[in-house]
Amino acid sequence: MLRSDFAVYLGTEKKEGFFGFVCENSFFCVLSCDEGLSKDEGRERLKNWSLNIQNRSIENLADFESYLGELIKTANLPAQFSLSCGFLHDSRFFLKTARDGEIYLRRGDSFSRLIDGENSASGYVEPGDFFIFTTRLFTDLFGGEERLRPVFEDVRRPDGKDPQEVLEAVTPKMKEQDDQGTVAVFVRFAQEKVEVDELAFATPKSTSEVEPAFADFFSKARLLFQTQDKKRTYTLVAVAAIFIVFIWSVVLGYQRRTYAQLQKKIRTTKELVEEKLSQAEEVSFLNLPSAIALINDAKQDVANLKKELKDDKNREVARLEGVISQKEGEILKKEEKPYEEFFDLSLENKQAKGTNLYLDGDVLFVLDPQGAVYVLSLTKKSLEKRPSSEIKNASFVVSDKGNIYVFKKKSGVFKVDADGKAKKVIEDDKDWGEIAGGFMFNGNLYLLDRGKGDVYKYLAAQDGFSEKSSYFTSGEKGNLQDATSLAIDASVYVSTSDTILKYTSGVKEDFATSFPEEQSTLTKILTTKDLEKVYGWDKGKGAIYVVNKQGTYERQIKSAILSKASDFTVFKNNAYILLGGKLYRVSVE
Repeated sequence: MLRSDFAVYLGTEKKEGFFGFVCENSFFCVLSCDEGLSKDEGRERLKNWSLNIQNRSIENLADFESYLGELIKTANLPAQFSLSCGFLHDSRFFLKTARDGEIYLRRGDSFSRLIDGENSASGYVEPGDFFIFTTRLFTDLFGGEERLRPVFEDVRRPDGKDPQEVLEAVTPKMKEQDDQGTVAVFVRFAQEKVEVDELAFATPKSTSEVEPAFADFFSKARLLFQTQDKKRTYTLVAVAAIFIVFIWSVVLGYQRRTYAQLQKKIRTTKELVEEKLSQAEEVSFLNLPSAIALINDAKQDVANLKKELKDDKNREVARLEGVISQKEGEILKKEEKPYEEFFDLSLENKQAKGTNLYLDGDVLFVLDPQGAVYVLSLTKKSLEKRPSSEIKNASFVVSDKGNIYVFKKKSGVFKVDADGKAKKVIEDDKDWGEIAGGFMFNGNLYLLDRGKGDVYKYLAAQDGFSEKSSYFTSGEKGNLQDATSLAIDASVYVSTSDTILKYTSGVKEDFATSFPEEQSTLTKILTTKDLEKVYGWDKGKGAIYVVNKQGTYERQIKSAILSKASDFTVFKNNAYILLGGKLYRVSVE
């Protein structure tokens, strides 16, 4: 059994509208209305919702959503209301948000926003889980998800703070600001302590433990048969027979009960997995993160079953794993693609080894840090080599209209002409932190400095480039310490380890990208004004994620070559992948 502890933060009262909460009968809810609902009306509605839920049969997420739909309709709430709520049924938690509602979860060392907006989700609660039911007004005022995360940590206790301690931690910061209308419910679940009679749950001896007892018994019985009279012998035989029947009935009875329990567990897990996969399929189009959470819950259910069965080769477990894998591929739109060799640079140089690619039109530039740039026409398959000792150990290459520029750490930027002569056009800058990538757009050079959290813009000039200036407007310069690459299509895209940031005219856009794989790590992103999509390469997962230019995940291409490569680019309907001295091709259609 799970028990819950909670604490509530309530901001200053507003003159109009209502904001409040209820935490009763396994029902947790935060409701906020800017207008159209008085304080008394709001409190009455929340109280009635909590009481009425006891009389409803809510077995799954669909039942919970249906119940809330009826309540909202009956309550005649104003159009501009925000909601975040959950209902605990046994150990399953059904969650729902509306408009600006938000729900966060801390489990172990992980903390993230589960759902927001018009979304729902369900899953199993584990002891120690910490939920926040709130609205965007509260989190924005506090400073966002990243500011909330450290509030839960407590070096004294591995499981973090309790709800009251969290409330005490957030209150000072909130009270420093205009906190009118803010509300947050902090809920933590723990295991209910139950006193049990250990004798009632004593485990019967296994067959292997009983067999030695039989051997010892028969040995002693034979000795007695040799020394006692016949009448006593018959009595001992009868007692022995009764003893054998009794022992085997206990052992076999235990085995039958154990087998029946395991079969019941298998059936229950199968039903849960099928239900979660069905729900995942239903919500995947509108809420992919919820679908991913349901799939992961299904995987955990099967993992728990496998652990309980202690049989990795159980056919039913293998079947369930196969069903999950198939459904995951369909929902997450995974496409396994073969690869083929496209070009071998060793035709020009047997020791050729590329590390970095840059595409300009249909011409691909391959940087070999041994001191050369290879110029390859993808349409004609013609190759040209431009060697230069000046660019030995260079980091990356970029190009614009056939002009080649190479960045070299502690040296600067070099222009490589048709004869292989390298001329320095940008000196090494003492103000640079760690330059992680570059891109050309309209003849101008952009450099990504993850050390200083900036993107520098160098305007094209007659003899090279102008002095640098920050691409970002005032206040937009951000934390880019884990930035991995840069791409431009008029807007500027920066990939960090697990997301993509988009800026237009130096201002950050709302570009919320959610990748389907757990712990996705972006090695590189790519887009141009000629590409309709944004492509994110995850080397660790061996996948390229395809995202539209509004930030919505569409599908992913998986291929074995992607987990070995050093770089990739996309031209028309193909990805070109660099591995050593060879280029491979994978369709991205």
